[in-house]
This record gives sequence, C-alpha cells and structure tokens, in this order.
Amino acid sequence: MDCIKSFKKELELHSKKRETILKIKEAYFNGVKYKDKVKSIDIYKAVLGNNIDSVVAFTKFIKK
Repeated sequence: MDCIKSFKKELELHSKKRETILKIKEAYFNGVKYKDKVKSIDIYKAVLGNNIDSVVAFTKFIKK
C-alpha cells in the first residue's frame, strides 16, 4: 500500500510519467493480460521508481 501512495504523489507531480505508463501498458496489453509475464505494478515501478521513459527502455529494463 505504501508504494501506491508514493505512486499517486509522483504522478501528481509528473504528469508526463502518466503518459509513459499508458504507452507501455498499451504496448504490452494482450487483450486479457499483459504479455511477457509483465504485471501492471512492474510498469509503475519501472516508470516511477526507475525513471523508465519509453516502451523501448521498459523492454530493456524488464528483460534484465
């Protein structure tokens, strides 16, 4: 729950990150779930916690 509160605050401060999250979700959504075993929380942690700023950067990040 603590991460949700910090994510909310981070999104309020940096609206550009919200766009990045949505782009990554769109790229990884496979109709019912995310492909490559990605979970929504993985996307939030990458963008908000690790400053991932694009789908390409996320793909590299998630493969590590």
